[in-house]
Amino acid sequence: MPNKLQVKKPIVKFKGKNSVAARNGRGYSLKELYEAGIKNYRHAKTHRIPVDKLRNTNYKENVDSLRDVTKAIHAPKKVVREKPAEDKNAAKPKVIKKRTIRRKLMRND
Repeated sequence: MPNKLQVKKPIVKFKGKNSVAARNGRGYSLKELYEAGIKNYRHAKTHRIPVDKLRNTNYKENVDSLRDVTKAIHAPKKVVREKPAEDKNAAKPKVIKKRTIRRKLMRND
């Protein structure tokens, strides 16, 4: 399982009595996921991004917050280090074999 990412809840707008209000939603819509660069909703589920298949709306605020998450998902995980150049003429250290306890027991020393 991938590391848990800090994903905010999506913003959903609804009509109040006199104006439009916003609240935290259940999950991101499929359109928002697609615009942010996540083509498959199952991929979002594996990274613990909440998805709401019933929503059809597409808000810019949600897409922007999802883009930050997708950058973290697709960022390179490992740093590849190059080996230092070796001298072919340099002397290699000698390997000294030490007597182990097992050898002593076998030989009865």
